[in-house]
Amino acid sequence: MKAYFKSPVIEIFLAQIIIYLILWLSDNYLATLVSVLFTFIFMAILIISLISEWLSETTPVPRKYFEILIVTILAPIVSAIIAVTVIGINFGI
Repeated sequence: MKAYFKSPVIEIFLAQIIIYLILWLSDNYLATLVSVLFTFIFMAILIISLISEWLSETTPVPRKYFEILIVTILAPIVSAIIAVTVIGINFGI
């Protein structure tokens, strides 16, 4: 059987979206906390990685690493947007 996706980035993104949406359906507060924390943690890792890549000319970091980091940053944001708009989760404000 031939694989349709040559890059696992899309599969990783969809798996993260499913995990975050399950978290949003179970507990809004915990999902908000985890989404914000993970977004900022992975954003800091991406910034540090890009700076080290820029300063060092001979780093063997593959492009897929940066793609996965970007997808990992976008997954909680996209799942929060889906949870608030489509599912209609209310924060009780």
